[in-house]
Amino acid sequence: MKTKDIRIDIIRGIGIILMVLGHSHCPGTYYIYLFHMALFFILSGYCYKTSHTDSFKGLLRYGFKKIIRFYVPYVIFNTILVLIDNFVFKRGLDTKSLIHVIISGFFMNHGSTLSGAFWFLRIMLMLLITYGVIDFILKKIPHFKKHTMVYHSVIAVIFLAMGYICSRNKFMFLGIERVMSYYILFHIGRMFKEYATAKLNHPKRIIVIVVSFITLVVCRQFGEIDLDINRYVNPVFLLITSIAGWLLIYEFSYYCTLLKWLYKPLCVIGNNTMAVLIFHFLCFKGITYIQILIYDLPKSYINAFPVLYNMPLWWLAYTIVGLGIPVGMSLLYKKLIPHQK
Repeated sequence: MKTKDIRIDIIRGIGIILMVLGHSHCPGTYYIYLFHMALFFILSGYCYKTSHTDSFKGLLRYGFKKIIRFYVPYVIFNTILVLIDNFVFKRGLDTKSLIHVIISGFFMNHGSTLSGAFWFLRIMLMLLITYGVIDFILKKIPHFKKHTMVYHSVIAVIFLAMGYICSRNKFMFLGIERVMSYYILFHIGRMFKEYATAKLNHPKRIIVIVVSFITLVVCRQFGEIDLDINRYVNPVFLLITSIAGWLLIYEFSYYCTLLKWLYKPLCVIGNNTMAVLIFHFLCFKGITYIQILIYDLPKSYINAFPVLYNMPLWWLAYTIVGLGIPVGMSLLYKKLIPHQK
């Protein structure tokens, strides 16, 4: 296995761990929120292969693969989680309302708190297809073909400005406003892959890690970020925190590769991020139920979202369960039903 591939898996693993930690309301949650979802958008750009959009057939194949990757699990598992939420956790929807919520899921509009993290699947799918289509169009225009990265950058800045205007006015429409805001993050990942080819020595890596960490600590004093609802202080703040978070985790991932006991489990988690994203809120309910029993709380507290967090150290139990059970389920599924990547 190549070191580059290992680092991608490690970064993905760290990213999903940070997501679960944030949803568990661990100490430092709002520092995590500054960059943890941006990390995935940048990583996707880093992994983007421009050859996918060299031809119209390639573009169609690219789009079909992304639909299979994101849309299909969205619809299937959103439906399952809506049914579980209604019949197990007694949401009380009548038949007509339940059918309406399930149908809404086919348009990637999740209808259950259990599928609350599914917004990412919708925005990522829209972003990947949007970037791919624009990349294809730029390649087909003779004047633009030689400078696609430049024009992508111009488009990214324009989109960011439009996305920020939507953010300021609290305007949200089908996720388009978030695609515009995060297009530049995806493009940053691609530029990093294209141009950041120099290998850093240990002192420089340490400096990057320390400076990135300090940058995030300082930025936290000036505001918050919630990419779920396209909320950020301003475009510069979004870019600084996103890039600082990316550099922090990217360079930290190098040191993870030096420790076999660390990089192996991170790679396992990184290769099963979809399961974690889909099921971690459902798994949280087990810990919530235990808290209800221990503290003699009303049974209705089972619907607390995402967690009953005003109690010390329970975030650790939520994190362990939110990661361990979905990853275990995914590994068991892959073992019982072998499949090709």
